[in-house]
This record gives sequence, structure tokens and C-alpha cells, in this order.
Amino acid sequence: MAQRPLIWVTIAWVAGSSAAAALPREGVWLGMAAALAALVALTLLRILPRRVAVVCLIACGLAAGSREWADARNTTGLPELLAVAEADALASYPVEAEGVIIHPVQVDGDRAQLRLETIWLRLADAQEPLALQERLQVRIKLAEEAEQQLVGAWRRGDRLRLYGELKLPDQASNFGGFDYRRYLFSQRIHWLLQVDGAAAIEQSAGATWSKSGWMGKVDSVRANLGARMAALYPEQQGGYMKGLVLGMSDDLDAERFQQFSELGLTHILAISGLHVAVFLYCLHMGLKLLRVPRETSLLLLIAAVPFYVLLSGASPSVVRAGMMSMIGLLAARLGMLKDGLHLLCAAALLMLMIEPYMLGNVSFQMSVIVTAGLIVGVGPLRRALPQWQRGKGVVDLVAVSVAAQLASFPLTIYYFNQFNLISLPANILLVPFISSIVMPIGAVSLALTAVWQPAAQLTADIARLGNDLTFAITDLLNQPDALRSIWPTPSLWWVLLWYAALLAGYRLLPAWRSGEPVTSGPRPRDAEQSGAASSLPGLSARAARGPGDDAAVPQGSPALADIAAVDAPTAPLDVFAQGRASVDQPSASLSAPITPLTPGIAASLLRQWGERLLRHRLSLLRLGLLTGVVLLLGYAYDPDRFDRAAYIEMIDVGQGDAILIRTPQGRHILSDGGGTVRFSKPGEAWRERSDPYEVGRKLLVPLLMKRGVQEIDLLIVSHLDTDHIGGLAAVLETIPVRRLLWNGSVKDAPEASRLFALAAEREIELYPACAPQRWQPEPDVKLEVLWPPSAGSLGCGGTATQLPHVEQQNDYSVVAHLELYGYSLLLSGDLGATGERLLLERLSDRAEPLRADALKVGHHGSRTSTTEAWLRYWQPSTALIPVGRYNWYGHPHPLVIERLAHYGVQVLRTDRDGGIMLRITRQSTLLATRRTP
Repeated sequence: MAQRPLIWVTIAWVAGSSAAAALPREGVWLGMAAALAALVALTLLRILPRRVAVVCLIACGLAAGSREWADARNTTGLPELLAVAEADALASYPVEAEGVIIHPVQVDGDRAQLRLETIWLRLADAQEPLALQERLQVRIKLAEEAEQQLVGAWRRGDRLRLYGELKLPDQASNFGGFDYRRYLFSQRIHWLLQVDGAAAIEQSAGATWSKSGWMGKVDSVRANLGARMAALYPEQQGGYMKGLVLGMSDDLDAERFQQFSELGLTHILAISGLHVAVFLYCLHMGLKLLRVPRETSLLLLIAAVPFYVLLSGASPSVVRAGMMSMIGLLAARLGMLKDGLHLLCAAALLMLMIEPYMLGNVSFQMSVIVTAGLIVGVGPLRRALPQWQRGKGVVDLVAVSVAAQLASFPLTIYYFNQFNLISLPANILLVPFISSIVMPIGAVSLALTAVWQPAAQLTADIARLGNDLTFAITDLLNQPDALRSIWPTPSLWWVLLWYAALLAGYRLLPAWRSGEPVTSGPRPRDAEQSGAASSLPGLSARAARGPGDDAAVPQGSPALADIAAVDAPTAPLDVFAQGRASVDQPSASLSAPITPLTPGIAASLLRQWGERLLRHRLSLLRLGLLTGVVLLLGYAYDPDRFDRAAYIEMIDVGQGDAILIRTPQGRHILSDGGGTVRFSKPGEAWRERSDPYEVGRKLLVPLLMKRGVQEIDLLIVSHLDTDHIGGLAAVLETIPVRRLLWNGSVKDAPEASRLFALAAEREIELYPACAPQRWQPEPDVKLEVLWPPSAGSLGCGGTATQLPHVEQQNDYSVVAHLELYGYSLLLSGDLGATGERLLLERLSDRAEPLRADALKVGHHGSRTSTTEAWLRYWQPSTALIPVGRYNWYGHPHPLVIERLAHYGVQVLRTDRDGGIMLRITRQSTLLATRRTP
């Protein structure tokens, strides 16, 4: 590493930029001090030369300064409006703006998105426009189907004049949720402009020779190529091939992409180093056939890389690969080619210098780290694997796949919270087939469309057969759910420890196979013999040879003690052998003289122990490393194993309910799962999006996985309305559920039918709720069902073969009383005033009245729920209201808020406070909200 200063400089740059991104100003200075201490330590240990350490310290400081400078310049040109908007995040402001499109237009159903760099902007109350260069994220709600084609024809560089509503992007509303405002900030965007229909936009041609104009021409070429590819292949395969060959992901089938994601194959669909390598190889072979000289060929390859990068979309992964290729080709041209790690560091360092925010890009992180893992790990893994003459390619493929999996594992569980054991065989099986057969054939079919259409179609038919085989294999590999595991988001220190252990493992791998020491030192035989000779009191190996023999023995020759030990008729004295003989042969021990434990013998014993440890140091290192990796994996899989606190979290799912409960012993209870309510009219199928937002798949399941919910012990379905069960299908498809408790009714709704079909398919135990059911899985956890009752018009008197059919479900909601360490929560579903009255009548017969420390307010705070009698009985101290920020029902109703205030109840609501978390122990209860009121 001392001979690779660029690697150290890159590490220092990443450390400095990370500190500036994550820490306040004081923390950055502390981080610099820590970096200085680390560099001094590395210098004193002679791991790092002094000059390199100084350069690394400068690089760390420059990186921190670069990130601070970028943050200081990343501000809006409307600071006064920003201050007003932050006080009321739901407000919007009418504006008129003119600018240039700087990002490809995306059209999906009735929504179009683009990015605009303004030339001027005028607020509704302003007389004159404000000259302003501000990036805006523009969302257009299309009014007619014809507008899809109109807006889809716009390109980068076109000039637009728009009339719309300016507002702040949404922040994360749940703990650990996606922060859209933060994401746009990293793109230097501070405002969202919402436009109602294409009629509110005037489009005109922009400057032809501008940067955006040139990129618009690239967009046109890509669109033309995409259209040709779509014409060659069936609908689903067309989107797949466009992603595979051109990096165009807009038309990828959502379910197929999900399959690839679960198998760890999405890197195939992202243009990266693999695609660049195939492109350069094909181009190089063509130049070779034309007998182009090597030096000229290298220059042509360098010149071709930027065109391919632009043509494939210029994602961070392909930019990184392109930079590495250009640097490597240039170094080869100049005769200065270094190893791949230098090329990777040079490319990564250059990208971070140009764009400091690139460090937070997931694609950039995955690309750089996996590439580094391949460079560092493939060699040691290949030497550790069998050295077959036949099947060498298979062994090489296994080494590459294992190295990639080990390098990507921490990032996979950090960002996606899942890992599939079938991912490794899937990559070994499919990546070579797709990259070396399907992708080149697909590229050839696309190229042939410009020459001879019949040949292009014939070639596409061959690729289509390959795609059919690929999809059949992915369908088969996605069947075993038992191989799919869920991992909570690990901490940064865990990720760093994993990579440290990985590097140590690669360092030990060659010795692991050969059995030789990793570092220089005496051979095992030399150490053993010299240790045996020195076991005599007062006799060292040097004394055994005699004075002056050191100089006479050449380096690497056997020592005299070695020769004497071999030629002697009896082995040298071994104190441990004497001890064993005294146990096995008592008569011999009685006749032998007892040797006193002198300081010399004690020193000899210590030396022997030390030499034995030295001989077995590799085994000890292997055992220690293996133990450390097992502990790391165990901690990452269940980091809260010893946390005995209970948690109640109301998840913000918009206008719907979802409450996650973790018991002191780590069991999970989920009450409802939200749902997306859609309203459609006949003849408006064009409004449907290719991948519509579904709260379960897009929000609830990712949050549950981030929290490490690997199994749901009890799923409570309060009732069968869409806003309570719509997201549960995704939960059942992803996370194992042991028991499902519902109100014991049926309803004519597709969401309900799908829910019960999935429950039957996964053999989940179904329990109709019926008061007074009780469940106590742990000493400090008690759950009691209070409603529906066992009899009456709202009773749960159905049977397993004939369940009551209920369309109006609110007053049939499951009401459950939960206690955690004595802290009580009342789950009331959407129970209305009638249901509340009937339940209170039943509870009046109890010897001791129930109380609720926290009350989940019924029906999102509707005026028909949460009556005064209800509040008087339960006497809650905290009210939790799940309600959407943009709901059109007027929830929560002001009358309900007044009632809660009258009884002194603290009101927490998801539209204002975001996600709500309660941490409960025997001693205290702590409350936190995602948004600060």
C-alpha cells in the first residue's frame, strides 16, 4: 500500500467529504484531528511514508472544504419565499416562469416530469419578473391522452414558459423513510413546480449550440434507438432489451425488475463496466480486423468512450467505467499502465472533485466498491479455489461472482434490507449468458435495423429465445422464499468492520490453501527445531552452534541445531514429553530425578509456548477472523436481540392506518397496513401508470424491512376497508406472517379477496376476532379483544364455512386493548359513535374499568367518532390520529380536536408530526415524532 499513494489519497478524500456531509462544522474539525492522529499512527508504524501522509491530510482538508463550498453555494434564489414556505410546508405559490429543459422528459400515464433551469420567474403578486437561474423539478398533470405524445416529444434544450404552483418538496415523514427534499437538494433543486395540463405550457426551440441543445440531440438519438428496439421485440421484452443494451429503464416491467432485484441481478440492467468492456472489445476486434496500428487503435478507443457514455445515459456507473477505460487506455498508450486499483481510484477521485454530491449516490457507491472488490478479491479467491485445468473458466466465474457478492453485501443490506442466498448461483448462471450472448445479439439486432430489417428481425428472434430462457430461470429461482432473508439497516461502523474483515480474509487466503505463513519469518520446521534445542536450561540455539557459527551459516541454510537434532540418537529434552511420560508410565517417573522449576526452565516453558503459538498463528488468525465474521453477521441480522424495551410506532401511510408494535422479547405485531384508494372513470385507462404507487410495496414493506421485521407474529386487520388493508398484500408477499386476526366478516372488494387468497396460499392461521379473546405471548404483553362481541347484530357469530357479509365495516372494526409493561394502547379501527356506545355498554359490566394511556383515534378523526362518552371512559393522555396531509375529507374534524383539548389529551397526528414512535420500558415512556411541530 505504501507504493500506492493514490489509493491512500482517495481514501482520505472520501473521509474528508463524508465528514463534511454528515457532521456540523465543529464535528468536521474533530474529524480532521482524528484523521491527523490516524495518519501519524500509520507513519510511526511505517505503514505510510511521511510524504504520503502529508498529502493525505491535505486531501482530507480539501475534500471537506470542497463539500462545504458546494453546500454554501447550493442555495435557492428565493430566500424570502423559502422562509415563508418552511413555516407552512403545505402552502403553494402561483408563479410564471421561463427556462430551458435540462433533463430528459419522463411521461408515465397522466403525469410528466422534467427539470427546468429558469431564465426568469415572476410570483403572482410581483409586477416585474425576477431574473433567476434556478433549477426546478416540474410535474405536469396531463389533462388529455393526446398530451402524452405532445410532452413526450420535448427534448433537453427546448425552451418552456409555464404557469403553475411552486411548493417545497416533501421531507421524509417516517423514521428512516425516503427524504425527497434531501434527494432534490443533492441535485441542487429546492422547489417543486406543479402544472395543471400541457395547456399551461408554451414550448419553443432553444439554442442549438448550447450544452442542453447538444444533449437534446443525444436524447433524440436514444429515443430513435429505443423505438427501433421496441419494434423488434414484444412489449415486455422491448423494455427489457432497451434497459439491457441502451440503459433506458422507463419501459421496464415492474414485476420483472422486482424479480431481478430480489436475485441481485439489477446490475445487468444498469450500463456499467461490463457493458463498456463489451463495447470496447467489439470495437477493438473490428479495428484489429482492419489492421489499424496499436497506437492509433488505442486513440480511437479513447475517443469512442465518451460517445458510448452519452449514448447509454451517462449514469454514475457508466461514467466511472468510462473514466477508468479512458485513463487505462491512455496509460497503455504512454506505456505507464498501472494496476486496476489505481485506475479506479483515479476515476473515483476525479468524479468526486467534479461533483462532491456524487459520494451519496447509491449507483456510484455500488459501482466503485464492487469494482474494488473484484480487483482486490478475485486473485486471492482464484488461488484458494481448485486449480483445475479443465473447467478453469467456471472456477474463474465463481471467483468473480463470490468477490462481487462479498463486496456488495453490506451495501445491499444497507439500502435494500434483503439478501437472497440464491443470488450467487443466479449470477454465476445468468450473468455470463446475458452479457456474452443475449446482450451482444441484441446490440447486433439493433445495428442491423440501419442496414437490413429482415436480418435484424431474425437476430432479434434469436435474442428473444434467450430472453425467454432467462425469464424462465428467474421465475424458477424466485420460488423458494426460505432462501430470502431480511436484514435491518446496519450502522456505518458495521460496514467498515465488514470491509476490514474482508481485506484481512483476502490477506490470509493464499496461506490458508498453502499452509505457509503470511508474513516473513522462520519456517515452521526451523522454529520447531530451534525451540527444541533451546529447551535445555541455559542452552540457546546460538550456544548449540558454538560462538561464531552465525557468520559461517549462509542465510537460508539449515542451522547446526537442526542437523544435530536429526543426527542424534535421542531427541532433545522436552519438558512436556516428560510430563506426559510421568502420567502414562508411573514406574519411569518414580525412578527419574525431579527437576526443580528454575528461572531458566520457566523461561524455556514460556519460549516453547510462544513458539507453539507462533507456529499456529495462522490457525489462530483464521479462527479469530471466522469468529469475528460470524459475530458480525449475527449482530447485523438481529442487532436488537438484547433490547428489552417495547416500541409502538404509528407509520405515516397517508390517509390510512398502520401501527407497528415490537414487544420486549422482539415479537412484532402489525395493526392494519394502509392502502391507496383510486378513483377511475370509464375511458381513462391511459391515466394508469406503468408502476403505480402502492403504499404497501413502496412505503410500508421497505420501512418494516429497515426495522428488521423478519416475521410478524400477529397481524391485526381492524376491518376490510381499502385504507386499512390495501398495503397488506405486499406485506404478506414479502414478510412471513404467523397469525391473522380480523373482524370475522367478508366484503366484496378485490383487496379483501387478494388478502385472504394470499393468507391461504401461505398457510397463515386465521382467527376471527370475538370478545373477550386474550393473547399473552410474554409476561409483560397482554392483548384483549373488546369488539366485536360474541352476539348481537354486530356479533361475531359466524362459522368457518359461513362468515357474515358486511359492506359497511366501520362499526364492525376490531377494537383491541394492548398493554406493554403496563402502558396501555387502545386500537379502535374506524369504530363510529354507534359502535362506541355499544362497546361502552358492554364494558360497564366489568368490575374494574379499563384505561388507555394512548388512544388510536377512530376513523382518522371523523366527527362521527371519538365521542365525549368515549373520552370520559378511557381517559387517555395521548391521542394518535392517522390522517393524510392532502386528504379531502377534512380529517381530523375540528370538533374532535376540541373534544380532545377539552379533556387535556395530547394530540399527535401523522399529517403534521409524521411518524410517531413510543419507547416503553418498566421505568419510563419516551415519545418522538419524525417532524418537529
